[in-house]
Amino acid sequence: MVVTTDNMIDRVRRQYYNDYPNDSSVLTDNELLLHINDAVAQVAVKQSNDAYAITGLISTPEAYITTYKLTTFKKDADTGYYYSTLPHPPMGLPENSGVNSVFFSGTKGQSKAILYVSPNEIDYFKSVPYLPTAAYYWIEGSTLYLWVQTDLPSATKINVRMATHITTSTSIPINVPPDAIGMVFDIVMQRLLVRKNIKSDNITDGNENQ
Repeated sequence: MVVTTDNMIDRVRRQYYNDYPNDSSVLTDNELLLHINDAVAQVAVKQSNDAYAITGLISTPEAYITTYKLTTFKKDADTGYYYSTLPHPPMGLPENSGVNSVFFSGTKGQSKAILYVSPNEIDYFKSVPYLPTAAYYWIEGSTLYLWVQTDLPSATKINVRMATHITTSTSIPINVPPDAIGMVFDIVMQRLLVRKNIKSDNITDGNENQ
């Protein structure tokens, strides 16, 4: 069965309230979506690290992979680097595998992969010989930087294939392998039940913070 984010939200609510929720329910879709996205990221990292520990190979399950198209770039006047914003920072997968590949795209199809440079090696990298026709990228937070030896045309498009935990629509299948759906559900429930068991003072009597 295909599980959408709407399905997961409904399942979590029914489990949390031990029945279908009523009008007094306090769990909103936005709150549950945040918990689900966080759980997906946690499961993706766990599955990738588990596979890496066993095989020694970088392998992120395909269900987590999404290709984003970047079409807006700015050029830093001081450094000459181009930059654009990713939908979110890469996930903390082994060997910087949160981003699988970056490449130009257009009417002639897909280019060769843009070469990755570690942000820790940028200053050193610029002082050594490099291919004059190649393009290089690195990522800081959610910003993708691009170093090329020519000016980028205004119509430049770059595709970024990366692991993602973000759900763009609650009506489409959740970005998780079918065998990991239960793990996501368990993590969300653990976080919600911890909150449910926290005692709170909702009576305005001067002792709210005691």
